[in-house]
Amino acid sequence: MMTHRDEYSRLSGQLLIAVALVCFSCGSPDVDDGDRYHILDYDGDQDRYRLVEASVETLEDPRSVDGEVVYLRAGGRIVMDEANPETQEEFEQALRISGSTTPKASYEVSGGLVSAWDFDSLMMLTLYHHFEKAAFFFENIGVDRDVVGRLPVYYAPRLEVFIPINLLTDNAAYAFTMDAFLMPRQFFLSGIPFAANRGVIVHEYSHAVFNRLVHGDARAPEYLVAPWPDPAINRMRALDEGVADIFGGLATQDPNFISPSIAEDEFEIDRDLSVERQYTESLYNRVQSEDSALFNPYELGSVIASTVWALRPHVDEETLGAALVNTLSDFGDVDSSFELSDFFDLLHGHLPEEARPQACLIFHDRLTAISERLQCDP
Repeated sequence: MMTHRDEYSRLSGQLLIAVALVCFSCGSPDVDDGDRYHILDYDGDQDRYRLVEASVETLEDPRSVDGEVVYLRAGGRIVMDEANPETQEEFEQALRISGSTTPKASYEVSGGLVSAWDFDSLMMLTLYHHFEKAAFFFENIGVDRDVVGRLPVYYAPRLEVFIPINLLTDNAAYAFTMDAFLMPRQFFLSGIPFAANRGVIVHEYSHAVFNRLVHGDARAPEYLVAPWPDPAINRMRALDEGVADIFGGLATQDPNFISPSIAEDEFEIDRDLSVERQYTESLYNRVQSEDSALFNPYELGSVIASTVWALRPHVDEETLGAALVNTLSDFGDVDSSFELSDFFDLLHGHLPEEARPQACLIFHDRLTAISERLQCDP
């Protein structure tokens, strides 16, 4: 069976051959002639990533990868100016990218099809496509594109000092203090790059949506500057990650969308939404007791994601996505006293009436540690 590492090697070989063939006729591309792009995308029918032809509707300048949804910046250094930020102003100044430049994507246009000449150009054009599809996905379920707005994407910035947040190599991130997306280089992972993984890009775009709907577009959410007690921060971070995984799965219709990028033999990461998970008393106790600076939000986030994913046989995916958006909008006034049961009570109320009885059963079955706090009666 072909692994994701094998598939990535095969795709890389295809790109090298395509580059060699194209460059025999390298000239000055006429960008106005291109309306379709060679990009890497997930093929659900074949359950793998492959080079495909795709339309890109909002890209205004392919050379600088600049469009209505996002605009790319290349290179630069990740700089941390404030090691221990506490105030809103300090958080806004804590992280920045120094020395980034306008990209210069290299490509050929033939018959209206834009084909990258090199790996980075392919990744940048693929990135734009995936961000555009993320914006369209959220528009379809009720989040106007203006809610997030046009954000920068920093492609391949260098990390020269240790930063005590999750922005290291082999990652993708929405940095809320900068209101920007960061796509560092990939060094250790051998699967499909995060920049080419559409589910990962939707996941990161979801963090920007969460920032707008729940945190009111704050560069430092209230839970950081208030500050909130550790259990509330742990729950909020887990909810943010869990919701992002749900949207990533819904957009790609792949419950294990992260797996093409992270091989099972490389890191022990289990984020498959189709796996049945429970909010146990043991996990609840860890949420209540662990320091928020050390807490890993993904375990509880995966419980949240798999619980909502289990609603799909009873609610169509577009309706489920819209219900989640409405729940996040209602959740915008949340304070440090919130419990996860508050979120699931709101979600239950936004589901179609005919789906609520089954949803209540699923919630009580999966969320055992907080089942007594849920308002619905199974």
